[in-house]
Amino acid sequence: MPTWLITGSNRGLGLEFVTQLSQDAGNTIIATSRSLSPSNLAGLKALDGNAATLHILECDTSSPHSITALGDQVTALIGDTKIDYLLNNAGVNVASQQTGLTVTPEAILENMQTNVIGPAMIVQVLEKHLGKGGVVMNMTSGLGSMSDAKGAETTKCTAYSISKAGR
Repeated sequence: MPTWLITGSNRGLGLEFVTQLSQDAGNTIIATSRSLSPSNLAGLKALDGNAATLHILECDTSSPHSITALGDQVTALIGDTKIDYLLNNAGVNVASQQTGLTVTPEAILENMQTNVIGPAMIVQVLEKHLGKGGVVMNMTSGLGSMSDAKGAETTKCTAYSISKAGR
């Protein structure tokens, strides 16, 4: 009966991972979202009646305070239960039209905070919950690899590409 924690679960790939995993009653899923606003959680709330046990927690991976709070919430929720799989999926792509010649330091820093530093901090605060053999997965993107991104508009999304290569 594995326990999963997936960041950035309210849409896109994160929501799809939760959707697929929620079909199995043996799974316990802790899904995180940057905000717990009702409009932000519509997709996750629709899964509430599925077979798996689903918990939804708030975590903004750009905020060290929010990440620390996530650690406290997870401890309160699962106690000594171990997390078998941690999927750091949350990410941002700010300033997607900025090229290597126009990208701002602020855009690079914001992408790095959310896409690199945030996942590293999540592993730190959840370390005590990661059981022996626990798996940490860090989601990346083809834009993080110059060879994999061939044919893509690699001159744009510079800050995002840098942060995904760093993951």
